[in-house]
Amino acid sequence: MSLFDTLREQVAIERVLGTNGGGKARCVAPDHQDTNPSMHVYDDHVHCYSCGFHGDVTDVWAALRGFDRSVEAALDLAREFGVELPEMTPEAWQKA
Repeated sequence: MSLFDTLREQVAIERVLGTNGGGKARCVAPDHQDTNPSMHVYDDHVHCYSCGFHGDVTDVWAALRGFDRSVEAALDLAREFGVELPEMTPEAWQKA
């Protein structure tokens, strides 16, 4: 299991967004100034039908915190929510 899979299983998108399960939220895409909630929140991903932003919990965290690299966002997200990540080989880290 990858670090991204682990985060998807252990951190709900709603916790990161501060919403109450499902529905809509304001889009987190940095180039979208969303005044009306246009991002649909699903169990395992979000999708903004206005600007097209689509992603999982790590992508949402990266957009909220300004990370350019997914692996950096994943490590920060794991620290913030106290998620223990699986051991990874150097090759797996390189791939991530």
